[in-house]
Amino acid sequence: MFSEDAGDTRYRYGAFAELKQIPEAFVQALEGKFPEIIPPMLAQVEDLKSIARVLLLLSLHEGALFPLWHFQRNNRHMLGTCIPFEHYYEADALPVFFYVEQDQPPEAGQCFLKYIAVKPNGEKIEFTNNTSDAKFFYVKLVDVDDMPIFPK
Repeated sequence: MFSEDAGDTRYRYGAFAELKQIPEAFVQALEGKFPEIIPPMLAQVEDLKSIARVLLLLSLHEGALFPLWHFQRNNRHMLGTCIPFEHYYEADALPVFFYVEQDQPPEAGQCFLKYIAVKPNGEKIEFTNNTSDAKFFYVKLVDVDDMPIFPK
């Protein structure tokens, strides 16, 4: 069933990442063509909520915590994370860099992304410098001068 809430421990949850465009390698795989992929694959998503959903579920089920990288490309602010999808066909893993583009950087001093998905309000997301409220999921924001895996 579909839900806007991920708080009931009786269920296992799957996340929806809203892609702006399907990566070409996925399109080819659906057509039965399995090209060699030069890691990582880039996947632009609609918004930070899509990234937060994926990271939340990975942290719940795998115990893995991935940072959110912030860098600039062509006067745009990129925020993204690289997630390995294990056992992708015959490969050990398929690394996918999920990212969003923004006009403005996160506010100075805001070094965490704060996310929650509960009824009746649905999803809420914001940048913060305070991680004291345990009902939220937090992602560490890391500013870097350059992200070598992202094309210039």
